[in-house]
Amino acid sequence: MINKAPLPFRGQKSQWASVFRDRIAHVSADIFVDLFGGSGILAHWCKKVHPKARVIYNDFDNYTRRLDNIPRTNELLIKVRGIVDYESRDITAAQREKIIDAIKAEERENGFVDYITLSAGLLFSGKYFDNFTDFCKNKFYNTVPKL
Repeated sequence: MINKAPLPFRGQKSQWASVFRDRIAHVSADIFVDLFGGSGILAHWCKKVHPKARVIYNDFDNYTRRLDNIPRTNELLIKVRGIVDYESRDITAAQREKIIDAIKAEERENGFVDYITLSAGLLFSGKYFDNFTDFCKNKFYNTVPKL
């Protein structure tokens, strides 16, 4: 059973997974609705606990698009890892420009960049943005996970 969403998501409910699964196990229903779907983790748990039930997931934040683009996001992260220096958390102006150029190229070539995942690796803790303009207004830090 998955306990955490595969991509960063603000407001993720993974910290109370066991409580939710215990409670949902005692519910008898044919349909479950995850109104605030987010990463889909609650919908996932409903389906695991009640496999025959219909589970409706509200993907307002288009999380499934981010999931569909994991291979592209990983390729971009590989490029970013090649730019940053793992001896320092600071990112130089030259490194920042190379990162921005890589992001622009990715968006131009594929029409999509997962800024939320990039935010988790390049911005101060807890700052997440979903567009180029807001993302680039921030100072970059090297918190990109190593492979």
